[in-house]
Amino acid sequence: MPAAVPASALTPVTLPDPLILNDLIFYVKKTLTSTELANFDFGLAFFNTDVSSEKQVIKNFIKLFSEVYVKAIKTSDHVSEEYADRILASTKQMFDALQQSFDASYNVITILNKENNFLDSKQIALIILGYAIGTIKKIYNN
Repeated sequence: MPAAVPASALTPVTLPDPLILNDLIFYVKKTLTSTELANFDFGLAFFNTDVSSEKQVIKNFIKLFSEVYVKAIKTSDHVSEEYADRILASTKQMFDALQQSFDASYNVITILNKENNFLDSKQIALIILGYAIGTIKKIYNN
């Protein structure tokens, strides 16, 4: 696992013109199957949720992951009806606990940081984008 980059070593990022990002989205969409496109569009649409704070960006990502996780369980051919409800209830508890843990740690760190924001949503989004692109490259190159 690569070492975390200290915040002091990060340089501010200037994102490209939105038109260039739209061109990138268009190019990606042209290369996807219909199922892949539906997943990509789901991610783009999900982004339109509340992004009013850095904290909310992380909470949205956890919520997105939980929705994908639950959908995978519900549509799996390998989860029997006999256990599905208990598995889904356990999964809901797991993600609720994750959200609560995040809220608690965020609140403590915010207090210790004298109410100053310590997260950078642009940095987080770029890290997630890099991770997603790296994962897709690995999947398609293997």
